[in-house]
Amino acid sequence: MIKKRPILKLAYLAIALSIILLMLIPGCGTKSAATTPASTTAAATTKPAAATTTLTPQYGGTLVISLNADTNMIGDPSGTQKASKLMQKPAIEYLAIFDNNGNIVPWLADSWKTDPVAKTLTITIKKGITFHDGTTFDAAAVKWNLDHEIAMKKQEMQSVASIDVVDTSTVRCNLKQWDSSIVYDVCWSAGGMISPTAANAHDETWIQANPVGTGPFQFVSWQHDVSIIYKRYDNYWQKGKPYLDGIKFVFIADDTTRQASFQAGETNAIFAVSPLQASTLEVGNKYTETAIKNGNGTVQWMIVPDGGNADSVYANQSVRNALEYAIDKNTIAKNLFYGHAVVTNEWGPPGNFGYDPNMVGHPYDPAKAKALLAAAGYPNGFNTYIQCNPVHVTVLQAVKDMLAAVNINLDIRVLDVAGLFAPIMKGWDNGLLLISVQPDGDVLSRLGWVQTGAPLMPCVLYTAQTDQMIKDAKAAPDDKTKQALTWKVQDRVFGEQSVMIPLWVVDDITFRQTKVHNDGLDMIEGGQWTPQDAWMEH
Repeated sequence: MIKKRPILKLAYLAIALSIILLMLIPGCGTKSAATTPASTTAAATTKPAAATTTLTPQYGGTLVISLNADTNMIGDPSGTQKASKLMQKPAIEYLAIFDNNGNIVPWLADSWKTDPVAKTLTITIKKGITFHDGTTFDAAAVKWNLDHEIAMKKQEMQSVASIDVVDTSTVRCNLKQWDSSIVYDVCWSAGGMISPTAANAHDETWIQANPVGTGPFQFVSWQHDVSIIYKRYDNYWQKGKPYLDGIKFVFIADDTTRQASFQAGETNAIFAVSPLQASTLEVGNKYTETAIKNGNGTVQWMIVPDGGNADSVYANQSVRNALEYAIDKNTIAKNLFYGHAVVTNEWGPPGNFGYDPNMVGHPYDPAKAKALLAAAGYPNGFNTYIQCNPVHVTVLQAVKDMLAAVNINLDIRVLDVAGLFAPIMKGWDNGLLLISVQPDGDVLSRLGWVQTGAPLMPCVLYTAQTDQMIKDAKAAPDDKTKQALTWKVQDRVFGEQSVMIPLWVVDDITFRQTKVHNDGLDMIEGGQWTPQDAWMEH
């Protein structure tokens, strides 16, 4: 166990902060996958040139990537989401990655085997790999990391009863009950590997700020809100890699300044580009652009009512349904997201494994919204409020005008990062919260938010029936059964009950100078890229 760790508080605060960071970074998210199937939508669009080439890689140079916000931790994979994973990735690797089709495949793991009858996941890991402190990456290290995730009460590890070391290169996860999402949950979500030796020698503050992993680059320094710097790790397990001498993340809060820096050639890549920025950078096709289209790491905007509060107007299901009927999602997507958003009425974009194509949802119909409000006892509408951060204000103004047409008067309340902690951690009364979430293909790994006893947003509607439906879907013995049961969950949570109001899935967008190759940014998954393969022309 890591010493001096305030387990529950740290875990929940890390998750909450990750949600807030998603709110603040345009186009920011992470991926979930079904046990084997991939998304049926395109993984990414690339223009004008492909991100991978047949040119011979060149050695040397430092890749400079700009973002508009720093992260909360880079040394501990627990509780981190896309932004942190992206910045950890040069140093910290995972048991699994996603291939070009969005399937989860082994990385530090060599293979795995699931046994639904025995309720086990057995993982065989690659040999001959060392952490940056020179210690061996072996089965004992994997067990230490996974035990740490269990101790952190990580939602994805709730099905795991214990971890056994079978031999030096094999670990076995013993499950409390069969969980069809277990490969993703263990090997990707909880699969980040750090050195137990380094962690046990330091306290939590040091661990969070000092990534000691197996990756192609070794941590050098982190100056908050300025930069994170990595250098080449010469003993990397993939011989001949990496090609770069180093990687540097720079943080430029103002988007205009950040864009100007990129256009001046001061940075090599600009990550988390807003749709508005993309519309200007696309002019002239001067840069290589990639944009994830499958939901795997993108951002989904969701309006969350306090339906679990009995005295709230949103305790009435008809009012929650009416809210969605009143919003013209297609018009907003067209006019404010510049072609970089897809409308959705459930978790994730159309085409994902867990997306039910037959669910009608609540498409724009203000007359239907008014009728539902009248039937619910609000023929003249009502006053309400929504909490958000500055990134959301422009879009919410359009939503406000649409709600006014059905006599719902919306007060937009803008909160800073500290202010957003309160509703996420403690809930709110008789109002709404706009959040940005990760629209994973496997919705079951994220819908703990709508299960009884969830640690975040306790005012959200929970029901025993929904709890059981999610449990049954995760216990599915095969992917066909899992998909059918997942669709039923989607239909209940987002179709029937409107527990949350899905709006849009917004593309994850990266631009880079044309001399940059094989970085993998925003190609398959928002938190996954390929620093070991990246190189630049000189």
